[in-house]
Amino acid sequence: MTNVVLKPIMKEYKKLGMSEDEILADMVLSIQNRIMGLSQKERDELGLKNDFLDSNNLYEMIRDKHIQFHYNKRSAGNLPTYNISIDVERDGYFMDLPNPFDPNKSYSPYKKDFPRAYAVTPQKIKEMAYQEEWKVNFDERNEQYDNKGLGKYKRELEYLRFHTFKLWDNWIINNGKQAFENASKIIPYWDFNYDDWEEQSQKILARESALNQVYRLTGDEYETRLYGGLIKDGDQIMKQENILFRYISDNEGGFHAKAYETAKGNGDWTIGHGLSLKTNDTVKQELARLNYNIDDLIDGKTSIKYIDSAFIASKVMEEMYQTVKGEAAKYGVDLTGNRNSYLTIAVVDMAYQGMIGPRFYKALGKYIETGDEKYLGSFDSYTGESEIIYGTDERYNTIQPTILNELWNDGMANKVKRNMGGIFVRNESRAEKIQAWNNGQHTNFTHMDFNDTVWKPEAGE
Repeated sequence: MTNVVLKPIMKEYKKLGMSEDEILADMVLSIQNRIMGLSQKERDELGLKNDFLDSNNLYEMIRDKHIQFHYNKRSAGNLPTYNISIDVERDGYFMDLPNPFDPNKSYSPYKKDFPRAYAVTPQKIKEMAYQEEWKVNFDERNEQYDNKGLGKYKRELEYLRFHTFKLWDNWIINNGKQAFENASKIIPYWDFNYDDWEEQSQKILARESALNQVYRLTGDEYETRLYGGLIKDGDQIMKQENILFRYISDNEGGFHAKAYETAKGNGDWTIGHGLSLKTNDTVKQELARLNYNIDDLIDGKTSIKYIDSAFIASKVMEEMYQTVKGEAAKYGVDLTGNRNSYLTIAVVDMAYQGMIGPRFYKALGKYIETGDEKYLGSFDSYTGESEIIYGTDERYNTIQPTILNELWNDGMANKVKRNMGGIFVRNESRAEKIQAWNNGQHTNFTHMDFNDTVWKPEAGE
């Protein structure tokens, strides 16, 4: 019996003007989005190991029909939609790949442009993904320039190579494999391999998938950031494509050009993106390098530029990350890799505010060591009666600390005793990120690296 495929997806969307490579690229991006958005339990049920996206060529799986798209007869309007099924072990046994963001919404590769009111459009996200992937081998390329005596031209050469890199990738998607293979034959010294391009394309799409995912951290659709570097746009604007920067700076109340006290009269002077003017040596050193006078900042005589503040904040975040990564390791806690991305975001944010201590690390280490939910706890008081356990309370040293209860207790103590309710709100947000981590959700955290050799502001810029 002939296996009749109803409304095959390639045929239907080619009729709508999409190329085969455009459809394939969107398929891969959507599959990555779905897998990353599943909980650990859901991934386990599907047999999806944590390295599945890194160890499998999704393009190949689609071509070999180990990933299939079945027409949804309930499709509305003129656009057919599809349910996705996947044969993880390539043994002919398919399971549905659900949409974790909207279980009732099936798949369509056709995308309308988002309104320009969004600060970050899908095209901007694609650009950010290219930039992040391009940074991966920067050190190697930098060394090549120096070895060939081209160090002083590295900026121009990087610009040329980056845009050539994007040009070929877009050319393949728009024109297809055969056309590019034919074109590559007449380009001198060009060794083209389509399989290599697929691997590179899948990495770029993985970053794009992460950027699509991370908007959930901020609650604004497509307001996304990927941790990984500084971008100078013209002479005045510096944007951070940076998960940690976005999350932490939002928690700090955004950017403040003028210095302020975190609480009236407490002497804790802060400026920019939550930069402590009194206690952080890196902040003081960088301000001095940029010719800022801290006393003048505190007195309100001068203000800080956004571009300088963002750079210093990013440097502090990287230092905090390295510090907490080392401290957490003492308790058996790994703060590297995609799997632990949401946990890392919460912990670095705590360190940035100076709100992390040994009790929290101890609880986190115990939970990871044993897997016992009692060490995770809940975002509530230890006694269940909205009671704060202060350090002076004799019970403080006898109660076994738990991750989420410790966040509640510290947050509420600061709210009641120091009139700093913002810490409680911030701890509640951190608890949500930790619960997402515990649920197995994650994002793409592949570039945890601060590199000020690419660009950094100088005094007088």
